[in-house]
Amino acid sequence: MTSSNPLPRSRIRHRLSWTIWAVLTFTAIFGLTHKMTSKETSKEMFLPGATTHGHYQIELECAVCHTESFTTKSEFQGACLKCHGDELNTAEDSHPPSKFESPRNAERTKALDARHCITCHSEHQPGRTGTMGLSIPQDYCFHCHQDIGKERASHQGLAFDSCANAGCHNFHDNRALYEDYLLRHASEPSIRPSAQRQVLAFRPCPSTLRARLNEQTPLSGCRGCHQSETTGWLSGRHGMRVGQGLSPFSVGQSRLSMKKGAAHKQLTCASCHAFGDGGAQATQVNACLSCHNDEHSLAYQNSKHAIMFKAESAGSTPSGRGTSCATCHMPVREDDDGKLSVQHNQNDNLRPNEKMVRSVCAQCHGLTFTLDALADRALVEKNFSGQPSTHVQSVDFAVARDE
Repeated sequence: MTSSNPLPRSRIRHRLSWTIWAVLTFTAIFGLTHKMTSKETSKEMFLPGATTHGHYQIELECAVCHTESFTTKSEFQGACLKCHGDELNTAEDSHPPSKFESPRNAERTKALDARHCITCHSEHQPGRTGTMGLSIPQDYCFHCHQDIGKERASHQGLAFDSCANAGCHNFHDNRALYEDYLLRHASEPSIRPSAQRQVLAFRPCPSTLRARLNEQTPLSGCRGCHQSETTGWLSGRHGMRVGQGLSPFSVGQSRLSMKKGAAHKQLTCASCHAFGDGGAQATQVNACLSCHNDEHSLAYQNSKHAIMFKAESAGSTPSGRGTSCATCHMPVREDDDGKLSVQHNQNDNLRPNEKMVRSVCAQCHGLTFTLDALADRALVEKNFSGQPSTHVQSVDFAVARDE
């Protein structure tokens, strides 16, 4: 019988360390593989950085923006236009790609290649991403408009990072800020004498689904009759996840301030249309306030808009005199055939908020007052209870230039 010498303690510790390392590595690989294949676990760990407020709901559906080749500039452009192309066309974009494709603008394109959306809207870079997903310095207008002070005396001395201030200029949608529009509405009072919003006549839904509408009701049940409303809803924050084949958005996933008791709610047609008794007050106000808990929303109930809408709902004032949450965020619109419908993309006119001017505010208010009110962030938070404390000079500049 032979005896073997015991291993030195250093070698035992060495082997033990390697064994522990191997076990931990195997466990990590197994866990990572499980994460990658599990339908229950998100791909969040692979994100190179947080996405913007506009895209975070669909950030885990990578293929919406990325292809297998991980996307070239032209492929990215196609992905952007797939979702935002119609909006840009409707907005009569002030800076369409065609403006930068001309050889005469080659030098400008070198400084700011506005032929591609990702030049200005680059995702996964939260450290340098600001309002509306803008990821370039705020003085980007300088690249093309450095002589604006010579062309317009009113613009002398203005800082180049102030061009996009509320009520001045937007890169894409300037319909409420065109000079001819400013001049046409320059002398309007703060409240127009014939102030009355456009009203869509209510017609009871004839479908048998309406009486038993709930979170489980399939979207197809509503889409058959309400195609334009469905398209709008799928384009907005409330329905964009469903539009990309994901599960409905839960209130608890929101980056905005929401009521804790509503965190479990998933957003479907029933979220608004099966709320309370289904009347105008319930659908256009109470449904919104059952989830939204930000200062602007909470201030609504004590605003003049709310007081007038409650009176309208009670029948004590004419139809169209009050203003609900839906009046501003889901306005009635008219299509090319003259048919009225409700815009169900509830954030379509929020960024920039001047997009509200033509479709909503101008029905009741003068342009100067409207631009001042929308530019006053504190007044917006108070849900427009009070008078603007700021003044936008756009109308003044247009009038002075015209004289």
